[in-house]
Amino acid sequence: ERQKASQMEDELNQQLEPLRKKKRELEQPVKELTRNLAKIESDMNVSQGICKRAQEKMKQSQNEFAQAKERREDISERLEHLKENRRAKQEAITEASNHSNRLVAERKKLEEDKRNGMARMAGERERLMYLQNQINASRNAGRKDQA
Repeated sequence: ERQKASQMEDELNQQLEPLRKKKRELEQPVKELTRNLAKIESDMNVSQGICKRAQEKMKQSQNEFAQAKERREDISERLEHLKENRRAKQEAITEASNHSNRLVAERKKLEEDKRNGMARMAGERERLMYLQNQINASRNAGRKDQA
């Protein structure tokens, strides 16, 4: 019986040998595929890290862009205020210049009126002196007649 069992074991081993050989043949590609899969997973992890950093940089760039846009809007508003102030100052300067020109013209007119008035007064003074001389001459003539 032992011999029979040993013979059966040998027969089973002979039948198993091609399967073992096939198993060894299949194990090698499985090991290679497992290594390739591990490498792919590693590369994928690296790619995910790169992608995550790129997303962070993109988010940072978007934030910087939004801040730059806000700064540009603030600058535009300040520029508009400066333009308005400049227009207001220019209007004030023009108004002051016009007022100054009016005052200069008024002063010239007053000076002209003063000159004319002085000339009239001089004329009146001469006329008064002439009349006073006439009166004095008339009085003197009357005194001579009385004497």
